[in-house]
Amino acid sequence: MQNFGNGAPQGYAFQYSNCTGRRKALLIGINYFGQSSELRGCINDVKNMSTYLSNQFGYKKEDMVLLTDDQQNPMSQPTKQNIFRAMQWLVKDAQPNDSLFFHYSGKHLQGFVGIKTKLSQDTEAKLKISTVTNPMVTTK
Repeated sequence: MQNFGNGAPQGYAFQYSNCTGRRKALLIGINYFGQSSELRGCINDVKNMSTYLSNQFGYKKEDMVLLTDDQQNPMSQPTKQNIFRAMQWLVKDAQPNDSLFFHYSGKHLQGFVGIKTKLSQDTEAKLKISTVTNPMVTTK
């Protein structure tokens, strides 16, 4: 077991995954179509990362959730509700040595949950903690 440094709760520890268990990935790309600050390439990042995870690490398409703002299906769009639902899916039933991968391509965290929705400070803290507590989760 590894211990966290300053700022972590007393006695808080974690174990690095050896990545021999189940693989799951959540990939989010938001280009903000039609806005003055529209981005280019975020959806391509998600597509490229999906291909990379499949080819290099054996992730199956059925074990990936992709949320992008070019989707017609409302369940595949990166809304606040869909992002939190997908995050719950990502960590649900996680076991030691699973490999959970998180990728976000878009604007800063405030824009993370939708174009007009802001995260509360409490929710931002929970997102940061969940990223730290699972060392196999990465952010871009």
